[in-house]
Amino acid sequence: RMESTFKLFSTSKMITGIVLMALAERGTVDLNATAQTYIPDLPAAWRGLTMKELLQHTSGAPDLTEDLLKAIQANPRGGWTGGMATVLKAAQAKPLLESPGQKWRYNNFGYELAALAAQNAAHKPYETLIRELVFQPAGMKTADVARLRLTGGKFDGSQPSPNLTVGYACKKDGGGPLTSYSFV
Repeated sequence: RMESTFKLFSTSKMITGIVLMALAERGTVDLNATAQTYIPDLPAAWRGLTMKELLQHTSGAPDLTEDLLKAIQANPRGGWTGGMATVLKAAQAKPLLESPGQKWRYNNFGYELAALAAQNAAHKPYETLIRELVFQPAGMKTADVARLRLTGGKFDGSQPSPNLTVGYACKKDGGGPLTSYSFV
């Protein structure tokens, strides 16, 4: 149905890549620069990894996505940016899993870092960059970045998002429908 809404999940990595390529074309981001150039609070052991390595899943950084979700749940008002700050502060003593560029390892958190770098480099919220650099040029008039619905300072998953198409996860046990928070 035309009015259906979809969550992109990992497909959003392509959007992050487009945002960073657009910023690179404009000279705002250098993909060969270290991520620390754009994320000053990066743990000391991670400071040699480059933006390109984040995008190629070869950064060697640990995947701290679960820590990020917990940080956002602990302080939903801080949102994604606050959650990233909390995780980076807690990760200061964490080493890389391997030297940057040495091994391919799928890493959701690497793309969270890439998005934070884009936001910091452009001095705009990441969701604004998505709208300006991806959705608007593509003529995607109804596409948007969803925000988690909060009730009393906590995630509210009690009401499904209108017209949301249910996603499914493949797991060793067969998987099933994904748990989804409500968005506004």
